[in-house]
Amino acid sequence: MNNRGGGDFSEAEDYIYALFRELGLNPPGNEGEYAMGLAARLSLVPEYFERQAERSPTDIDASMREPDATGAEVRIHNLSTHGFMAEADNLYPVGSYVWLKLPGTGSVNAQIIWRDSFRYGCEFVTPISTMECDTASASGGQ
Repeated sequence: MNNRGGGDFSEAEDYIYALFRELGLNPPGNEGEYAMGLAARLSLVPEYFERQAERSPTDIDASMREPDATGAEVRIHNLSTHGFMAEADNLYPVGSYVWLKLPGTGSVNAQIIWRDSFRYGCEFVTPISTMECDTASASGGQ
């Protein structure tokens, strides 16, 4: 569920709405406005939006911290060998580096690529193995 009037929206739509807010623009109110606004701003969608690996939906409790900081609890909503989306109560700046402690895997370095309120899209500095990804996903919130 999202805060745009109900219904489920894809991660791409969530990203576009976050992009509008980041640019200081009001997200469009109806489908026609959305299409025109989206067409006008397509060139602003960064190249990293093209994923290097398919992300799997998950529900993992983990810990994330900036270097030299104390870890804070986060919820991992999707995960791949190249990155993840997390929800956290702490504010992490876009572009900053964090350490993510995944269950059954250990600590992995990642960079914050985008932020929408308390949701973060992150890319691993060095991709994790498929086995590490599967182990973390299987661990879930345990």
